[in-house]
This record gives sequence, C-alpha cells and structure tokens, in this order.
Amino acid sequence: MRETKVYLVLEKLSNRERGRCLKFVQSPYFNINQALVDLFKMIHKDLNSGRSKPFTKEKAWKKVQPGTSYDDVRFRKYLSDLLKLVEKFLAQEQFEKDEYQKSIYELEAVLDKKIDRLYSGMRKFVEKIPQNTTFRNSKYYYYLLEASKLLHDLETEIEQKKNISTDFSKLSDALDIYYFAEKLRLDYDATIWKRIDGSLNADIRFVDQINTFIEETSGLYEPPVRLYYTINQLSKHPEDDQYYYEYKKQLDENIRFFPAYEAIAIYSAGINHCIRKINTGDPNYLDELYSLYVGYANATVEYSKELSQWDFNNIITVALRSGKFDQVHQFINEYGQFIDDKYRDNAVSYNLANLHFYQEDYNKVIEILRNVEYEDIFYNINSKSILIKTYYESDQYDPLIYLLESFRVYLNRNKNIPDSRKTLFKNQIRFTKKLVNLPPNAQSELTKLKQEVTDNKNTINRSWLLEKIAELE
Repeated sequence: MRETKVYLVLEKLSNRERGRCLKFVQSPYFNINQALVDLFKMIHKDLNSGRSKPFTKEKAWKKVQPGTSYDDVRFRKYLSDLLKLVEKFLAQEQFEKDEYQKSIYELEAVLDKKIDRLYSGMRKFVEKIPQNTTFRNSKYYYYLLEASKLLHDLETEIEQKKNISTDFSKLSDALDIYYFAEKLRLDYDATIWKRIDGSLNADIRFVDQINTFIEETSGLYEPPVRLYYTINQLSKHPEDDQYYYEYKKQLDENIRFFPAYEAIAIYSAGINHCIRKINTGDPNYLDELYSLYVGYANATVEYSKELSQWDFNNIITVALRSGKFDQVHQFINEYGQFIDDKYRDNAVSYNLANLHFYQEDYNKVIEILRNVEYEDIFYNINSKSILIKTYYESDQYDPLIYLLESFRVYLNRNKNIPDSRKTLFKNQIRFTKKLVNLPPNAQSELTKLKQEVTDNKNTINRSWLLEKIAELE
C-alpha cells in the first residue's frame, strides 16, 4: 500500500496540507464517494503514525468495504479516483495562491454571465492590480495585458461606451515585456541544456533581434527584461566579468520584484556561474558564491518552507572554505530547522563537527563524531573522513590507525557505495597511512608521496593532504 502512487504523493505533503486535502475530499462539491474519504483517512493516519508495520491493501479494503471479499480491480479504481482528487486539490492550492489568475477568471465569468451587479466591483479590483503587488515579473505583465483586454471588452461590449479608456500603447508594451522576458529566459534555459546535451535542438528564433533592440533602446527595459537579458549575457560570456557585476547590480535592484519560486531560478543562474569560475581556478568567487547561496536559501524557505539537506551542506561547505565561521554557526541555527525531520539531526551534527574542525576545536569534533554511526552513507563516510583529519591534527595516532583500518574494511564490505566514491576515500586512507608511517627526515619518501598525491586527482581531501606534506617539508 505504501508503494501506491497516491500514498507516495500524500507523503510529500505536510501534515497541515493533508488536513486541508481531507476537507477537500470530504466536500460533496468535489466528491460524493465515502469510500474515498475513508481511504484517505487511513493513509493520513498511517503517515502520521510512523509505524513500520506494513500497511496492506487488504487492510484498507476492510475499512472501505467491510464484510466483503477483497476485489483488486475495484480497489485499484478507488486508488485511481483518490489520486485524481488529490491532483485536483493540488491544482486548487496553486490557483488560490495566484491572485492575478483568479481575478482574470472572475472577470471572465462576470462578463460571460453578464452579471451587471458585479461589474463595478470587479473593475475596481482589476484596476488596482498594479498597486496591490510589488511583483514585476513577466507573469505580472501577462496578467496586466489580459486584465486590460477584459476591461476593454467590458466597456465596449457590456457598457457600450463610445469613449473608451483603453491605453493600447500600454497594452502593447505589456505584451512586449512579457514576450521579451520569456524569450530571453527560454534562451537561457536552452543554452544551459545545450551544454548537457549537444544534440538538443536549442535554436530560439528572434533572440538576436530582441538583444539588439534592448541594447539600442532604453524602452521596455523593465525588471524581467533587464534581469533575463543580463543572465543570458552572463551565460554566453562567462569570461567577461562585466556581465557578472551587472547581474549583481540587477539582483540588488530588482530581485524584490520576483516571487520566491522565480527568485530561486535567478539566484541559481549566478550560483552556476560562480561554480564555473571557481572550477577554472578563480577562488575570488567563493565569497560571491556564498552571498548568492544565502539569497537562494531565503527564497527556497520562503517558497517551500523547507531547505534540502544537500543545499544546507553545500552552503556551509562554501562558507567554511571562505572562513566565515561565525556566519556558519548562525546559518546552522537559523536554517537547520527547515530541514526535513528525517535528515535534520544528521545534517546539523555533521556540519557542526565540520565547523569545529575548521575552527581547530578537535576535542569538540571527536565528541560529536566518535560515537555516531550515521544511517545515511553520505554522512557516515564523510564523518569518518573528518575524524581521520582530526586525529592526525591532534596527534592521536592510535585511534587514527584503528580508524584507517576499520574505515577501509567498511568501504570494502558496503555494497551500496559506488566504486567511484570508494576510490576517493580509499586513496585518502592509503595516503594518510603513508604520511603517518614516514620515518623522520625521510625527504625522498616525502617528495615521492607528494608527487603521488599531486598526480592522483581521485582523492578526497587532497588539498589537506598536500598541506600536511608541505608542513613536513
């Protein structure tokens, strides 16, 4: 039962969202089948219980059809019908969030049904759209266009005015802004995917003409056009820093005009650029990357009320590399609460240990990690890697030798770790053993080890190993 599609979908919803979904399923406007209500309640209860005991289809059938023999065909139909209801609920949730689109549909209904008593109220509401929102993304201009067209229809067809108030120039500008921004955004997406799949058909017509128009005129240079033009140029000319600085300028001036879900993508464009620059050997972009990551985290939490453990880890890793220890501690306290309950303790304790390592508080690292066996493979192997460095830095060679061997055995026995990952950590183990076992004043052996580590790119914490070798030199 827990592998059915509807169960897996409901599992993605928060408890509060499932509560609203239950009210939706219980509404006779959307559903008159009590069996679907009972089935939903069973799934909802099971998700909240945290029980490991299997939740079977046969058990669910007894609840929705007591006293009858299990019928797999009918039960599959129940599951299918409930899934459709959940999908409708998700669509309704999105609809309720979009005040623009709701107002457009409401005005269309008023016009279609010729409900004259609602004309004036709807007119005032639609006319106030520009004043009622701070957003100025491409969708805003699309809705502004649609609302203006409907108000024009209201005047000409319903009110039959001879002197209409429609500003056709404003309508045309709204259309152009929407069109330009969406074209530029589409061209950016196509450029990124083209790098991944060279055979992709990614030719977007009229983009060159749009770019030329933007460069030659200051007209229609509204926030979404400005920002997506700059992002496009940044992607196509990564070597030219002027586009990055212009991107940051546009970000500072205009990001407030974009809803959180779109801000996430805008920050991601700059993050990808910074990562590319760092990977080509420019460490100056580490601070830039951290700054963008924080904006990305804010937008993500605002939009989904959640931050993935991997985003959490990546942001902290960048901050540690930049030496922002105080910011890391603050970030862990502020954003750790937004990680899914299942992963929060692992993510927080692992990153706290990593922070203490960078601060050279080795006793604290050992206190956090020595007696922890993480269930998640990522945290398990990376925490052992941190402990290796910690024991070495604090001259605790007996536990270090024991850990190196036990870690090697763990890697060999664990079938769930990809061979490529095993190689990275096995090389760290091998090189650390050689480092520990070097005899005093063994300059030739040290030089040989340095060359081995330098040549072997498939080593976790390679820069740390080279740093320790340099200290012995």
